[in-house]
Parts: sequence; structure tokens; C-alpha cells
Amino acid sequence: MWQVQQTERDGTGGCTAQAGCGEAFPLRNAVLIGIASLAALNSVVFGFRLASFLRYGDLYVTSGGDAPRIYGIWKIQEGHPLYEWPFAGSFQLCQYNYLFYHFYARLLSAVGVRGANLPVGGGILTLLFAVFGALAQ
Repeated sequence: MWQVQQTERDGTGGCTAQAGCGEAFPLRNAVLIGIASLAALNSVVFGFRLASFLRYGDLYVTSGGDAPRIYGIWKIQEGHPLYEWPFAGSFQLCQYNYLFYHFYARLLSAVGVRGANLPVGGGILTLLFAVFGALAQ
């Protein structure tokens, strides 16, 4: 039952009338059904996570590295310098180069995302970049 059966094919890649193509590839069909099921479940989990993020994103940090990046974006939006002298008082360690912070700060400011809305706005912007990158491939 799980073996791939060979069928006769015509020149266009379709099945001939003599070969029953509905049962020709049960393994392939099982794999496609499995992939579709997992994609559907993944979409449901992503929907729950997105709804939670939109509702509570400004209250909870979803990963351990969000706060320094959000602080750097906030500093640029408020006109403070991104990089500070490390031996004078407290300073922030910037994990990315200045283009990341300036680009996000300018883009989020352009759409009206400031202050307490930065975690959710930045997360949505990152999601849009990820979707665009996936579609571009």
C-alpha cells in the first residue's frame, strides 16, 4: 500500500486512460496531506500568537532581546544619541549597526508608532519584512 506505483503517462505529463492515477501515488498523497495538515496547524498557532502579541505585546517581552533594540529605536525617535561613551555613567550596548536603529525609528515614526507602542509596532514591522522576504524568494 505504501509503495510508489509506476503508471503510464502520456506526453503531457497527465495520466492515460488505462492507468488509474487516482491510486498511483499513495505515499505522495499521504505526504502532501501531512504537509497540509501541519501547515494548517502552524497557521492556527501563529494566529493565536499574533492575537496574543497584538493584545498584550506592550506588556510582555516575547524574547529576551527585545528591550535593548526597542530602547535604541526610542532614543533615536526622541533625539537622543544612539551610541554613548561606555565609561561615562550607564550606557546601552547596541547589538546592530546604526542603520537598523535609524531605519526602524524613521519608518515607525512615519506611520505614527511611538513610545509605548514601539514593541508591537516593531514586531509587526519585522513580521512584514519576514513575509516580504519569504514572498521574494
